[in-house]
Amino acid sequence: MSADKDNSFITEHFALVHSIAGRFRNRGIEYDELFSAGCVGLVKAGNNFDESRGLKFSTSAVPVIMGEIKQLFRERVCQNHPHQNECRHT
Repeated sequence: MSADKDNSFITEHFALVHSIAGRFRNRGIEYDELFSAGCVGLVKAGNNFDESRGLKFSTSAVPVIMGEIKQLFRERVCQNHPHQNECRHT
């Protein structure tokens, strides 16, 4: 894919990121940060998407987007409580 085609493909799916980021509102992280993390996941999903597998893009993108948002929460927990065991993975 060309860069322009990649960019348009990504921007067409911002609504998906908006929807997923909205699920995590009011949990201690600003919506803009949630949306940004979701966009990172969207780009990663776009880079790894393989049309030949027969899946819709959204099917493969949702777990990647959610993973990036959840990673943001894990990082915040480690920043606030560095002595806890869940911080060992970073």
